[in-house]
Amino acid sequence: GIAVTGALAQNPCDDLDTPTAQYEKFTGLYNKKPFVIAEAKDAINTGKAFLEKFGACEAWKEQVAFVRPHVQRLEKAITDAEFAENFTKFDAAVNSDNTEGIFNYGKTILAKYPDNHNIKYVMAVSVNREVANKNTKFNADAATYAKSLLDGLKSGAIKPNRKDKQGRDTVGVLKYEVTPQDAISELNYTLGNVLYFGQNDKKSGIPYFYATTQAAGFRKDVCSSDLRGRE
Repeated sequence: GIAVTGALAQNPCDDLDTPTAQYEKFTGLYNKKPFVIAEAKDAINTGKAFLEKFGACEAWKEQVAFVRPHVQRLEKAITDAEFAENFTKFDAAVNSDNTEGIFNYGKTILAKYPDNHNIKYVMAVSVNREVANKNTKFNADAATYAKSLLDGLKSGAIKPNRKDKQGRDTVGVLKYEVTPQDAISELNYTLGNVLYFGQNDKKSGIPYFYATTQAAGFRKDVCSSDLRGRE
């Protein structure tokens, strides 16, 4: 008889202090600004503990209905915030000319957002400095990105989705953000550079160098001068 009485006494729905404290802690954390991952995780843990123990209690029905969707929202917000750190690290790699970082974080971003042409553009053209340093590690990926971007920009399949301070359409980000015309120029130059020098495929590289000299863009004069210097 004592065991049964003890079990009945432990009915969680008879406990008023614990759910009140957990609910009040949750409501104090669930919508804090600015968003801090550690605080959001604390809110989730508190909310889940509340739901697990008191989710079936009629007296807490309204509070349960409030907590459950916010726990789900916070879980998604944390996933998004943690993933966003890849963009922050990608930007840092761009600013420090860290090609290894650009490719590491860029590939992580592209795994989730495979059509992000601005990330691909940076990955493609940043390899020019590696070609100059005779580092061939990134050549194959750079050539693949550059070819698909060049085809897409020329055909109109890729639509620029950024604008600069002058209101012009742009491709790329940060120090690599340029107009579509300059992007095409740079991509032609990059393919010539990667193929001719990076992969020692002169036959495939020369047409891209030639295309650079024939189309408007900021690489036109530079490439023309380079080619004259090799004559």
